[in-house]
Amino acid sequence: MAKALVGHLAAMSDRRLLDELTYLRSQVGRLTEELARVRAERDAALALDRAFDEISDDIGPLPMPVEESATSLR
Repeated sequence: MAKALVGHLAAMSDRRLLDELTYLRSQVGRLTEELARVRAERDAALALDRAFDEISDDIGPLPMPVEESATSLR
């Protein structure tokens, strides 16, 4: 009887390990997808930043706006 009980407990332990392994694999898959999404967003933001830098280099510095208080003193 004791051997049957021990075998039953080992089977429960194996089942819990299998459940945990399944859960952890699903979490790894979800996190891998999220990482790919975040990297794609980062790459898009970097490309936009580079494009903005190229455009701003072509335009050159923008003139500084004149403050109203400076024009009223003249």
